[in-house]
Amino acid sequence: MSDTKQLRTKSGNAKWRLGALLPLGAALSGMALAAPPAEQAADPDQEVVLDDVKVKANRDKPVNRFKADTSTTGSKTEMAIRDIPQSISVVKEELIESQNAFNLRDALRNVSGLTIAAGEGGRTGDSITLRGFSANSDQYLDGVKDNGQYARDTFFIERAEVLKGASSILFGRGATGGVINQVFKKPTGKTGITGNFTYGLYDFKRTTIDAETKYQDFGARLNVLYQDADSFRDYNYTNRWGIAPSFKWDITADTDLTLNLLHQQEDGVFDYGVPMYNGRPATCRSIPSTVITTTG
Repeated sequence: MSDTKQLRTKSGNAKWRLGALLPLGAALSGMALAAPPAEQAADPDQEVVLDDVKVKANRDKPVNRFKADTSTTGSKTEMAIRDIPQSISVVKEELIESQNAFNLRDALRNVSGLTIAAGEGGRTGDSITLRGFSANSDQYLDGVKDNGQYARDTFFIERAEVLKGASSILFGRGATGGVINQVFKKPTGKTGITGNFTYGLYDFKRTTIDAETKYQDFGARLNVLYQDADSFRDYNYTNRWGIAPSFKWDITADTDLTLNLLHQQEDGVFDYGVPMYNGRPATCRSIPSTVITTTG
């Protein structure tokens, strides 16, 4: 008896479950019959209008502050680099400051195809080779030839532009390997002052000041430098100072007159390797490895 009752109970449960599923199956069958064919649902000739997609971005935020889009060297006027049919490398002020490049030689280390000599041929100051040719007579400051034998500082430079390849049509005979053009810091119409102080090993001290102001159509900017440093080699030192004022007069909306002045003076002992003292190599110490920079 007990076995028969248990069997009936299980059979009843099975029937109840099956009865519960029958309406659901019938409903799904009805939906399948009512649904239109796929060929009728998708009409290839029907125009589909999607919802508008809005993209917002801050246009004032630079994508890459080290990237330059224009140059004044390739055509003697401000021009997009993509429209100049020559290779041009531009080292901006942001890159110079981020790498603490205190002289032109260090700033140009970012440029390919350029090598820096160290006093070969009895030349003092900057001695640069560009694409295998000496560029000592191919250095310019705002398009004006700058052949002086001195160590060029970066305290007054807004950017350094290197035009690679023969350029005698624009810059005359001698521009075989290319041209190095320094762009002066000019008034921008703002008012403010910025100062930098750097202290490093072997009593390295450097201070720069950049002040700017504007009154109506006249703008003025002043850059000042003082640097005093010893060396990891005995008997070598560098004492340098400079001043670079710049004035701008906006005559019309499309015409302006700019006057730039530069005075740089240096007192030191040239160090192109191991210096000689009393007929023998001077004593050397360890190489400096730490520099502390503060900006105010």
